[in-house]
Amino acid sequence: MSTRDTVVANLIETARKELGTARQPINKVKYNASYYGENVSGKRFKWCAVFLWWCMQQCKVPAEVFPRCAHVFTIRDWYDQRDRYFKRSSTPLPGDLVVFTYSHIGLVIKVTTSEIVTIEGNKSDAVRKLVHSRSESTIDGYCRPAYHLVEVDDVTKEELIEVLRSGFTPGSINTVNEWADQLNQVRREMDKINEKLDRLLQQG
Repeated sequence: MSTRDTVVANLIETARKELGTARQPINKVKYNASYYGENVSGKRFKWCAVFLWWCMQQCKVPAEVFPRCAHVFTIRDWYDQRDRYFKRSSTPLPGDLVVFTYSHIGLVIKVTTSEIVTIEGNKSDAVRKLVHSRSESTIDGYCRPAYHLVEVDDVTKEELIEVLRSGFTPGSINTVNEWADQLNQVRREMDKINEKLDRLLQQG
């Protein structure tokens, strides 16, 4: 699995777990609290872009891949300046960010020949999964983050399977990166033990 595929899979998994999360009251939601550093509410705190920023943060996507920004068209222009924005007529990919003409943005999680499936924050005041026709007139285009630039831990699928088989129970682990962090911690501990054994053998 490539770096891009790993990051996109993790991102989609993270967004899916937020489905149904709603604002209460007007635009008071945990994504805004994380972005602004405090609880906020009011009509000016729209959070479709902030939701994506929050998901990116959970997946350790840096600002050079997704900018810290709450404004949809500013995000669109940021990608456009980097030649990573594609018009509606292009073929989107899972992990792309669909931009709508009415200043709204969502995460593409599935693509067919005629439709896209998305997860969108602040859609009818909640995080929701939706299906759109690719020819929908309100779709402006797609941002394509450079996910290949995201640093991920060098953990293979086989290593993760071995951890599961060994009975290692890492607690409340929800994402690939969290599994990787736990596995790398075990590796470091094993390295320390091996170093001590080597010293003991040399002394003996």
